[in-house]
Amino acid sequence: MDAMKIYKQYERGKDYLERFEYYTKAEEAYRYYNGDQWNGLKVAGEKPPALNILAPIVDYKVATVAQNGMSINYSTMNFDEMYTVAMQVCEKLNSHALKTWERLKLDQLVWRYIQEAAVTGDSFVYFYEKNGLVQLCGVDSTNVFFADEQEQNLQEQKYIIIAQRMFVSDIKEEAKANGIDEADIGMIMPDSEQQWQIGDKAKEEIEQDDEDGKCLCLLKMWKSGGYVHFCRSTKNVIYQKDTVIDGLTLYPAAHFRWRDEKGSARGIGEVYHRIPNQIEINKTLARNLASIKQTAYPHVVYNKEKITQDAVKRLSTVGSTIAVGDKTTDNVANIIGYMEPAQINPVAISIVQELMVATRELAGAGEALTGNINPEQASGAAIIAVRDASALPLNNQTAAFKQFVEDIARIWYDMWVAYNPNGLEIVTQAKDDVTGASSQPSSQLIPAPLLQELKIEVRIDVSPSNPFSKFAKEQALQNLLQMQLINFEDYVDALDDDSAAPKAKLKQITQKQKLRSDAQMQAKQMINNQQKMQLNAQVQSQEADQMGKASEMIQQLMGERAMYMGDEKTDESKGAKKKAKETTEV
Repeated sequence: MDAMKIYKQYERGKDYLERFEYYTKAEEAYRYYNGDQWNGLKVAGEKPPALNILAPIVDYKVATVAQNGMSINYSTMNFDEMYTVAMQVCEKLNSHALKTWERLKLDQLVWRYIQEAAVTGDSFVYFYEKNGLVQLCGVDSTNVFFADEQEQNLQEQKYIIIAQRMFVSDIKEEAKANGIDEADIGMIMPDSEQQWQIGDKAKEEIEQDDEDGKCLCLLKMWKSGGYVHFCRSTKNVIYQKDTVIDGLTLYPAAHFRWRDEKGSARGIGEVYHRIPNQIEINKTLARNLASIKQTAYPHVVYNKEKITQDAVKRLSTVGSTIAVGDKTTDNVANIIGYMEPAQINPVAISIVQELMVATRELAGAGEALTGNINPEQASGAAIIAVRDASALPLNNQTAAFKQFVEDIARIWYDMWVAYNPNGLEIVTQAKDDVTGASSQPSSQLIPAPLLQELKIEVRIDVSPSNPFSKFAKEQALQNLLQMQLINFEDYVDALDDDSAAPKAKLKQITQKQKLRSDAQMQAKQMINNQQKMQLNAQVQSQEADQMGKASEMIQQLMGERAMYMGDEKTDESKGAKKKAKETTEV
């Protein structure tokens, strides 16, 4: 691989973009969006006015697309005997993808990428591996060059070149680490090829004198043998030779186009084609203001033979007095008066407002479409209906954004497999729903053979995270609670973590209520047990009393029987004695 060959490929790509004024259009789009709408105009005194209608259009559309929360869900296409294991691995990958998304702060960065695409038509993000973790780097669309500028599928490109401005010292250190000869390292020198960067400040780098400066470095990616190859170079030196990453089958770069252009790999933004309207609004406004300053205010006319100029100047002071002499001889109107201002054509005034309204309406960002309704006077469903109707023209951008996130998810999985030949280590951490506290992290290793055999399918779930959607969800849950179709605990569990209602606080309340309920149940159980014990004691006491009484009765009966039996024995004894006496006498 020759450094000059890579540089010539970069030059051809740059010439192609310059032929279609890609750099100029991107530059103007950013200037007008940022409010610098009189660039290059040199005037003495006051600067001309500007009414920036492009920024509200872009900001509204960016917010409409970016407010859709995206969640990555991996699923398996292995429907054989490893299906159960594959699904368990996918659940772990979903957790790992969520942690990667949070670590890279993509919830905030996607707004930047969507804004870049809305302004210039394209945005790019490049991923790389460092210390075992996936990292990202945003790249300006003007610094990405394709082998085929008509192929919209980035993964089908024969090669991709990304241009960057880097410090020479950093490049030399990397070259030494890659084993480049000292003679070649000495050829890495600062240059001044920053004129192709977007933004006036990007074109003006800090002069380093004999110290460290910046130079153009080129990252070239291409596919050979089914895997991605990398090569890094300056204009004259390759400081990272041809490097292939076994297992990496996708370019680690994602491309988001705002609106497709027929026959082009690039997109179309919201700003450039509306710049003529913005210019006319600014010019018309400037002409109206100049005319108003010259003709809309009355001019003082005075008789210089009757009154001095200094006296006339005192008219601008509130409460001042001017002596004009004998009023009986001279009328004040003959001494000083005002010229009536000229009438301004109302069309000249209204044309500015009409241009602004028409431009916003045609851009799909007028007041009627943005849903200007009072949330206190409408239900959540009505607000969402208006919002969804206004967002219909942006469904194409929302779908493109969804595909952008899906491409990112596929790239991540491809990099996890390629850069972890010994297996992917995933850190899991449970979270308490009530307290919000996290448990001790634990790591799990997914074997490399299992990752390689896994057939991944990616699904992106879209969930609008705007306040009106949350309001509608909470309103629906409140209605179910009022209809007694769910209880309070079910209502709290169904709330989103970022809901307007404080879910964590409500969780604590339900937990306290449960503890109080358990305590009351225990107290009631204790009271019931005590009552049972008292009842048992009373029953036992009564039984003891009854037993005592029964015993006394038995003893009494036995006593009475004994007495009875004793009387009978006495009578028998007497009878026996009498009979014996009679026998003796006989």
